Amino acid sequence: MKIRYIGHASLLVESAGIRLLCDPWWSGPAYTGQWVPFPLPAPEAADASPDYVYISHGHEDHLHVPTLSTIDRKAALLIPRQRDAGLRDFLRALGFKRVFELGHGQSRRLAPGFEVTLYVNKDDSILVVNSEGRTLVNANDALHACARHVIDHFCEQIRARHGRVDTLLLGYGGASWFPNCMQPADAAPYDAVARERAFTENFAYVARQLEPAMALPFAASFVLLEDRLRWINRARYDAPSPCDELRRQGAHRIETHFLMPGDRILNGRILGAGGPVFSCETADAEIDRIYAAEIQALRARQPFDESRMRELLAALGGNGRKRAAQVLQPGQRLSCRIDVTDLPEYSILVDASAKAVRVARCDRLRFAPVVLSARLEVLEAWATQEYGYESLSIGYGAMLHGATHSLQSRNALLSLLGRKPLAPTRGARLRSLLRHPVRTFQLWRGDLHWNRLAMRLRRGEVQRWNDLYSADPERWSPLREEPLPLRRSA
Repeated sequence: MKIRYIGHASLLVESAGIRLLCDPWWSGPAYTGQWVPFPLPAPEAADASPDYVYISHGHEDHLHVPTLSTIDRKAALLIPRQRDAGLRDFLRALGFKRVFELGHGQSRRLAPGFEVTLYVNKDDSILVVNSEGRTLVNANDALHACARHVIDHFCEQIRARHGRVDTLLLGYGGASWFPNCMQPADAAPYDAVARERAFTENFAYVARQLEPAMALPFAASFVLLEDRLRWINRARYDAPSPCDELRRQGAHRIETHFLMPGDRILNGRILGAGGPVFSCETADAEIDRIYAAEIQALRARQPFDESRMRELLAALGGNGRKRAAQVLQPGQRLSCRIDVTDLPEYSILVDASAKAVRVARCDRLRFAPVVLSARLEVLEAWATQEYGYESLSIGYGAMLHGATHSLQSRNALLSLLGRKPLAPTRGARLRSLLRHPVRTFQLWRGDLHWNRLAMRLRRGEVQRWNDLYSADPERWSPLREEPLPLRRSA
């Protein structure tokens, strides 16, 4: 089995005459121009005509449309089966006619001696490849940001079914607005470095659970270019190396290597491409050199366009009026000022309840309990694109200021004014069942592992996962962007 590392989460796996490309991203930025791949990918290590392409989940750094447009449409796509068929239909609309959905624990033989198995973790997935007597686990983003009991659950399933793991590829970097881009006015700022440290500790924990011959960190090769967000690059570079953390936890028998674009893994041997490993200081200089034009464009002040601003107001207000009754509870009120960072003279006031939503231009000095600031292009994506909210919630695209209790309404704000898909109502779920009974039954079977996990929690068989973290675990969950939803039973 031969593995070629292209960059970020992009891999090319070759075995038994099959070329499997995973999560391709190398043609341009992601999340409305905010993320850029760094170090630069090595697409020459890829293949424009793979036999199969695996898309682990729908985030733009894994499902990158400009990159997919360079790939031969004859390739078959492998994706996790989800609640709705939106991902499948979207990929078919791009011209890929053969899109295969795999449910949790479902296997597919791609060729004699080449079998893949998918394990679905909510909206993400883990790919296990068995070929030529070797086992590869590509966990991308699906485990390192999970609670320990969830990690244990999936690792137990993989070990029981696949036995010895030869190569583990696992993400280790944060991709979240919370807590990095939220500033509580009545408490100490959240520690982004501590969050990154938690991810590296989880990387080592997963590796020790699976005990592969080789554990390789990847899927964190990106940087941000906006001046106000460059501190996040430094926080990520200052975090401990996942390779060092693995050794610190005593897993000396597990070989580890910090992958660089162009590196190859051939039957368990690493063949390095010789690229430099960047420090915080050298990375800053290299980013300025490579992306000089993009940085200059971000620093340019947007020309004021009245019609463009009217369209933004109309889109935000229209979304809010359609969604208010479903998003906001009776009696709940949401008040927010939105500052357009590249138009210093322009701010928007949002005053919403379940019955009425008002969105209008306001003075930047207008008081509001919550203040959201973002570039105009990011706000437009949020207001007009179904997944534009990911530019805010995943791509670090906004800064949110306010008191701690006010910041808890962030998810309602994202859902109210954007086009983020809402949870289906009971009626919608019933219609889905009647329309697609077989698919619904398959998904129900796939959810059984989550039901078993919930039973373990209720019986108190697992330790509180967030005991690992020193930063007030009762106030926020550093790994799932939500206040802790579960308590250990007495």
